[in-house]
Amino acid sequence: MIKIISGKHGSRLIQTLDGENTRPTSNKIRGAIFSKIGPYFEGGSSLDLFAGSGAFSFEALSRGITNAYLVDNNIKAINIIQTNAKLLDENINLYKLNYKNALNQFKNLKFDLIFLDPPYKMKVIDDIINFISANNMLDEDGYIIVETSKDYELKDSIGKIVKVKESIYGIAKINYFKWGGKNMRTAIYPGTFDPITYGHLDIIKRASKNFDLIIVAIMENIRKVPTFSSNERKEMIEQCTLGLENVKVVVSSGLTVDFAKKNNADVIIRGIRAVADYEYELQQATTNMLLDDSIETIFYVSRPKYSFLSSSVAKEVAINGGDLSKFIPEIIRERVIKKLNN
Repeated sequence: MIKIISGKHGSRLIQTLDGENTRPTSNKIRGAIFSKIGPYFEGGSSLDLFAGSGAFSFEALSRGITNAYLVDNNIKAINIIQTNAKLLDENINLYKLNYKNALNQFKNLKFDLIFLDPPYKMKVIDDIINFISANNMLDEDGYIIVETSKDYELKDSIGKIVKVKESIYGIAKINYFKWGGKNMRTAIYPGTFDPITYGHLDIIKRASKNFDLIIVAIMENIRKVPTFSSNERKEMIEQCTLGLENVKVVVSSGLTVDFAKKNNADVIIRGIRAVADYEYELQQATTNMLLDDSIETIFYVSRPKYSFLSSSVAKEVAINGGDLSKFIPEIIRERVIKKLNN
């Protein structure tokens, strides 16, 4: 049995498919997903192409979705879904189809939520999202939620749909996709972040209020030998930005403008702490403009309390046993101290 987390059916138990090699999304993960994308809805339609027991769709119905389409090619799954629908007294649209036939049948419909949870060994996500994009099946403000194994990397952009967030829970990774393109403002915030400081985090938070998506880009810099590896820096930034749903963190190399174009970003964000920063940042911004004048640079002036703060200063304080409470976010502070003291 599995539990409906919240809404009109909150705490109700529904049946699952035992022994059918299915992988129902856990209560914890479903709760986290709906906290990010809802948590409640005023109507709308959902599509679950690999429905299993139907837990995602019944959670969506419990939280306000009014029209749910569930697809599975397994007759035992169909029977379980029918049982759960009767248990909850829900009217659903249930189809025994494979995902390809279902997509063709529904290609003229539009959905607010689409959930894709195929078996991990099936590498079909790119093709499905491409089809959804080409046939305009996702509502303007809709989400595609994709569950994969934690090690499986999906493209950041598939068709006109872009990945806006990913979260890892044990062996599973939840990927969140939305429409990109002209209706979505994306900005990148490049840097080495070795490590991230309160100053960096403040700029990320401020910028996240002005753009639909902020991509924090850890740019490999051949002129710098970082203290922390790229993966360590990525993990620390993700920890610090956990509550910012429109922020994602990636590692990249090469020209910043090339990275921006690849990710459909038209703005580069930079922070300025003092006059000394301005001369260097102006030179960088001018160079980027010469390389691609369609990409703008926007400067965020540091708050006075962070105007002195840099990763180098923070590391110097840590190495000499100083108090890092005004320099480094608490959630990563012990990790930074341990690394530097070793």
